Amino acid sequence: MMDNRLFPVIEDRMDWTAKRQQMLSANVANIDTPGYRTKDVSFSEQLQLLQLNVTNSKHMTPSGTDPRMEEFEVKGKVGLNDNSVDLDREMSELTKNGLQYVALIQFVSQKLKTIRSAINEGGRG
Repeated sequence: MMDNRLFPVIEDRMDWTAKRQQMLSANVANIDTPGYRTKDVSFSEQLQLLQLNVTNSKHMTPSGTDPRMEEFEVKGKVGLNDNSVDLDREMSELTKNGLQYVALIQFVSQKLKTIRSAINEGGRG
């Protein structure tokens, strides 16, 4: 039997990597913007929050934001133009984040392939 809790976890992680990709790309785009501070997004409470249940259907979350994702300013060296973007860090984080996203896509793809195979083979027996 397939565990139906797996896909929401993967979906949440993919949402986080997509949001982080946008944040990291914005940092690179603002490398020459005076006063710009490097930003990142945290999703460290993901596993704990996934275990929470909605207790009331009237509970709402702020629109456009995910309360599990926390934006923060990255501490780092500030340059002469009062900008804290470190291109090496950003490119490294973009690469790691992109690899995480690809791994998630490959995992989902393999799971769907397994399900599809089980359905096709089940009809032949």
